[in-house]
Amino acid sequence: MSNGSNYKGTYLIYHDIVYGAGLGHTMACYNYGLNYSIEQNMIWVPKKLVPGHNLNTCGRIFEEELGLPIYTDEHIEDIKKLYNYEEVLKDTQPSSMDFEKTKPVLNQWYKESRIDKTPMFLNEHKTNICMSIRRGDLAGKPDHPMFVRLKPFDYYINVLEDLITTNNIDDFRLILSTDLRGHNNCLVDEMNNPHDVSSVFKKYADDLVFVPFREDEPQENQFHTFDFFHAAVAADYFIGYIPGGFSEVINFIYRQ
Repeated sequence: MSNGSNYKGTYLIYHDIVYGAGLGHTMACYNYGLNYSIEQNMIWVPKKLVPGHNLNTCGRIFEEELGLPIYTDEHIEDIKKLYNYEEVLKDTQPSSMDFEKTKPVLNQWYKESRIDKTPMFLNEHKTNICMSIRRGDLAGKPDHPMFVRLKPFDYYINVLEDLITTNNIDDFRLILSTDLRGHNNCLVDEMNNPHDVSSVFKKYADDLVFVPFREDEPQENQFHTFDFFHAAVAADYFIGYIPGGFSEVINFIYRQ
């Protein structure tokens, strides 16, 4: 603990945020530290995030997209000189999906950052349904412990049809996103075999917006993960799979 003359509370300088992870895992690690700062009544000062899956490519900054506070090394050095602080740096990277305390804070930051910004893909004259099909680094790896997070196409189609029937939806746009490795502009099944999206979702092809993200060649992507994320938060309905970090973050933190 360092003591300074201009005391304004105790700052938590938090380094322990996972590196190279996707949006879901990154936010779970971020949440662990933010939750600790709230419980201890400390001022949250996270180190800059370094996510993986090309989330900081194409000029997109993770913190700016989600409205999270940004502290530079210079800011942190000033805090160390002037104020009380606790600096956390561990060998492990703990995570937490318990957003009971942090959700209001994260949601407010996000709302403030999205003022006057309109999400892409949505049709203001129709019901908008966003769907995220998890594939990417897990597809084709049945021995991977997280392979259980992959569901067949039938799962998503059945959920979509049930949603349409239950809510009497007759005019809608389906905005579908998936993550790819080794393929481009297609859907892949659990074993990473390619399929034509118009064939798999042929019943809904009249107004289908397909947003694939190719992780291994980010320069080939017309759109970015964040564009779909913002659409999924603002859409009338969102379909994903739980447990799955990306879907959980969208559903539990940012959708109201």
